[in-house]
Amino acid sequence: MNLPRMGLAMLLVLLGLSYSSVHSAAVVGSGSMILMEPELPIKKCRYSRPYNRLQAACKDLKLNEIPQNLQSSIEILNVGENRIRELNNDTLARYTSLRYLYLADNFVQQVADQAFAPTYYLEALDLSKNGLLELPRSLFQLPFLRNLYLNDNQLTDATFNVTGVRSALSWLFLSGNKLTRLPRLHPLPTLATLNVSHNFISRVTVDEIAPMCSLTSLVLTGNPLKFDENTCDCYVFKKWILQMTNIKVEFKVDDGSGRMRDDFQCPKSQEERCQNVQFAERWLEKHEECESRKRERMDMQKARATWIWIGSFVGIFMACIAVALCCMHKRQRGKRQRLKEQQLNNPANSANTETLLKEEKQQHEDKLNHDLP
Repeated sequence: MNLPRMGLAMLLVLLGLSYSSVHSAAVVGSGSMILMEPELPIKKCRYSRPYNRLQAACKDLKLNEIPQNLQSSIEILNVGENRIRELNNDTLARYTSLRYLYLADNFVQQVADQAFAPTYYLEALDLSKNGLLELPRSLFQLPFLRNLYLNDNQLTDATFNVTGVRSALSWLFLSGNKLTRLPRLHPLPTLATLNVSHNFISRVTVDEIAPMCSLTSLVLTGNPLKFDENTCDCYVFKKWILQMTNIKVEFKVDDGSGRMRDDFQCPKSQEERCQNVQFAERWLEKHEECESRKRERMDMQKARATWIWIGSFVGIFMACIAVALCCMHKRQRGKRQRLKEQQLNNPANSANTETLLKEEKQQHEDKLNHDLP
């Protein structure tokens, strides 16, 4: 009589244990038990082809390093918002076709001297929001590098005191670093946009912008910029901008109501006493050198484009000749084939041919008999 009750009790106990086990597995670390957290599905890089370029998107995958198992032919690599801390000399050795590399919002602090050497054709590099204290000077030797984003790092003036620059930089973004002056990268004949906002720059001079003959936008907002009223630096700077380069300078400050207004104004006292100040000879020389380099680069680009056009024309011409010869060969072969088929299929021709052969044979035999004594 007690057996059914005991069986029911055992069943309830087993059900309770099962529920407890399932609940403990669902809530990791419940009670005093140490349980393994269920494995989450592994996130993988995604491939796509924007603008007909192979891209590997590895953004926000909690990566500690750049993956080494991606297709080596990728031209765009986005590894932003990960945990990458350093770039070694062999980190990018596999990806020699890279054109665009996005490394923003990582923990990169160390970059080896030849880390970017394998990426000879790199055009755009984004290293914003990292912990960079310095960069290898070899970075500025990449000949096709046009856009460089280094916002929100810890970079100082020493990083950008480089001569012999080979990069064709057009956009340079250095906002939120520890600069006290404009970068001294030389030469920069193609630089059009320079953003050095939110640094520690207290003054800018013509001597610094004279070698930047293509500059059209200079962003200085957020710097403790101040010109000495006893000099003509501000007046001469604005005069150079208007007469030599027509640069648009952005220097906005809070007007007290939460709105930003442009405040790049010179002291009024300079307008009268600085009107006759002339540009220094060294400024004009630097500017002319920049213009000369820009013309040389443009001439090289035109020459390259011309040779590409000539090569393309010659290639197309040779291809047309090859196609024409191939067609002629096929046509001649077809004619011979049709003539042979006609001879085989026409009995009259076959009979005539056989008769001619017999006559030739008979004539040959008669000649032999005539020659015998």
